[in-house]
Amino acid sequence: MQEGDSGLVVGEKWKLKDLLDFCLITSSNDGIYAIVSAFNKYEEVNSMDAVKMMNEKVKNMGLLDTVFINETGLDVDFQMSGAYSSASDISKIFETIIWKNPEMLLKTNRDIASFTSESGITHIAKNTNEAINNIPGIIASKTGFTDLAGGNLVIMFDTGIMHPIIVVVLGSTIDGRFVDIEKLVNIAEQKVSEEN
Repeated sequence: MQEGDSGLVVGEKWKLKDLLDFCLITSSNDGIYAIVSAFNKYEEVNSMDAVKMMNEKVKNMGLLDTVFINETGLDVDFQMSGAYSSASDISKIFETIIWKNPEMLLKTNRDIASFTSESGITHIAKNTNEAINNIPGIIASKTGFTDLAGGNLVIMFDTGIMHPIIVVVLGSTIDGRFVDIEKLVNIAEQKVSEEN
């Protein structure tokens, strides 16, 4: 059982896209662990694992401040995080996903979503971004929290027609990240309105 258990059932079958959407909305670490375990088993013949591929991908993107230790980013122990990055790198990763594979994050702008697995089990996904309804024009969001990393949140929102902005909060508190993101969104909106 992974930290961040979200009510998934052992042996439950899902469509990959539905499980990924569920995991991104709820920050389901057990779901991500299940996806990566299946991927690693499939890729065993190629001697490739998900974490290695994640690190190669960010390296190829030129993101020198990002390294993945494990698939979820959960702290390895009391001294080592499961991933390290910078606000700039996180912004570039988020931007790349939005422009190259937007369907991956499309459902992360919802407060609540319902999913029914292939096993017929219905799960209600509550977004871990508590500020989701306070950000007009939100396109996508992703939360993160560990004891070592603190409260983290990245969002993309539209300040006008085709004027998306990505805002990243790293190292805040579990609740403070939502207040911080709203402050940054307000500042960004003010700056955009001054330019127009």
